Amino acid sequence: MVPYKVAALLPFICLLLVSVTTADVLMEITDYSDSFTTTANGGLAGRIAGSPGPAPCPVENPGATSPAPNWTPYADGTIFTFHDTTLLPSVSTQGNAGAATGFIRPEQGNGSVYLSDYGLSYGLREDYVVSIDAVFPATDRVNICSLANLGDDITSAGAMSVFFRADYSSSTHAGLDIYADGLAYEILATDALGITDQNWHNLAVRFDQPGKKIWIYVDGTLTGMGGAAEPVDLMHDYVGTELAGAPLATFVYSNKVVAVGAAQSFPSDSAYLDNFMVGSPIPEPSTFILIIMALAGLTLFARNRSRE
Repeated sequence: MVPYKVAALLPFICLLLVSVTTADVLMEITDYSDSFTTTANGGLAGRIAGSPGPAPCPVENPGATSPAPNWTPYADGTIFTFHDTTLLPSVSTQGNAGAATGFIRPEQGNGSVYLSDYGLSYGLREDYVVSIDAVFPATDRVNICSLANLGDDITSAGAMSVFFRADYSSSTHAGLDIYADGLAYEILATDALGITDQNWHNLAVRFDQPGKKIWIYVDGTLTGMGGAAEPVDLMHDYVGTELAGAPLATFVYSNKVVAVGAAQSFPSDSAYLDNFMVGSPIPEPSTFILIIMALAGLTLFARNRSRE
């Protein structure tokens, strides 16, 4: 039996759980993951440093999904190039020691802007987290997307995309952007993310379709729009958006494909990506509080029974 004094502390434990930082683990169950390890370092066949990925290019760890989904570029693109730090020693391993054994570089050109989006068939959940480690380009962004079809990109109907930019980006847009239904609707943040180096940083987006929320994390910390550490509520019409946010209340984006990508203005200004993951989010603190309250009730019940 739990001592009475311990039971008395349970309300304070609940308060502690509410204040737990979002820098803790974001994913409870991982559906797919890919460390982009090259073949020479123990990775899948065909992942040769300095060469495009094989076609088809299956995800490294498909979980229970069989056959494994393949990485698919958007319609005008080509598959990413594999690298490791022996080939590109200038790429730091700060924040990502695994970069030494493999990572990918988006390099496909599209006119004057280099755009690269790579998707995997998904559709497993309506509340899911997509995570990637990234080194940012100087001229634009890294993005995480939820798309309707393989071969789609950020401009496609049914897409929901989150753009991340380092503080040193030369783009006219700073910090975060959220685009919905292709580029039809935009929620724009002007706040900088505080990323001033070219080391690796973890980026994650929780797509909460039933809750109509988008949770954005940078290095494990919840990052909202306008500096608010809270999820983006798609039911809300944000002040300062370039395009009206109200239609987002009824817009339903697709979960059929999850994608990561980048954009830069010229080839030598490259982003680097590593350690992709998608899966279910951890339960929110309120769930833990309900569990603890139930345990508290059982403890007090057992204590009262012992006095009978």
